[in-house]
Amino acid sequence: MPRSRASGRSASSSRPRPEMGAAPDDIAGAIAFLASPATKFITGQTLFVDGGKSLGGLGL
Repeated sequence: MPRSRASGRSASSSRPRPEMGAAPDDIAGAIAFLASPATKFITGQTLFVDGGKSLGGLGL
């Protein structure tokens, strides 16, 4: 697998996951996070559970 020059990680590790939709476990994890005390200062945000697909057009 090719490695990224900047980070030394494999290039595929920075790419979105190939699934077309989020798995139920992914959604459940997001819900558990949002229901936890760790989010007491998070307000008015949109949480995308899409494996990184929403970042595809940002050129990151």
